[in-house]
Amino acid sequence: MIVVILLSIATAVSGQISLKSGMNRVGRIHRGDRGRWRAGLPRVFLGLTFYAVSMVLWLFTLSRVELSYAFPFVSLSYVAIVLAARFGLGEELPPHRFWGSVLIVLGVVLVGMT
Repeated sequence: MIVVILLSIATAVSGQISLKSGMNRVGRIHRGDRGRWRAGLPRVFLGLTFYAVSMVLWLFTLSRVELSYAFPFVSLSYVAIVLAARFGLGEELPPHRFWGSVLIVLGVVLVGMT
């Protein structure tokens, strides 16, 4: 089940990165900017598709394991987002985000050992 949980997280993270990438193409949203949306729509739709797959995988997970076991793994999505934003989108990774991510991973390892 850990593989399915991690796939759910990976697709959710892919969805976030796709949404952000699409919105980077759109820019700031203002009223009346309907034409600008076209530039980012393919990536936004891709992101929503990833989210749909993630939801199906998550429901599959919830049908088989306890929520108190599965849900802490979702915090790994934060770590994956931080890394994907850094290396995929070129965002900064300040030290406090790095060390916070390390602590999250350690916490998930502890929960996963049960």
